[in-house]
Amino acid sequence: MKKLGVGLGIGAGLVAIAAIVMAQTPPPPPGGPGGPGHGPGFGPPMMPPPPSKGAEFRLADGNRRIFIKCADDDSTKVCIDAIGPVLNKLIDMK
Repeated sequence: MKKLGVGLGIGAGLVAIAAIVMAQTPPPPPGGPGGPGHGPGFGPPMMPPPPSKGAEFRLADGNRRIFIKCADDDSTKVCIDAIGPVLNKLIDMK
């Protein structure tokens, strides 16, 4: 009878240890089994596109908001020279 009690005690101890180990495993990463940034299935991670090289301007005046994005191959000066007359007309409209 003593052997049965010892065996049950050891078995209960092993079950408790297994429960503690399972409770301490980290949750799976967000985005499914592939983790964040992985594409569908098991393919390589999907990288975001490279940032644009063109200049960007954001202007706000009261309720008006203007977002200007220059072409990647234009210089900032060429871009401003091209949109300058349009901005002047917008300023005159106020």
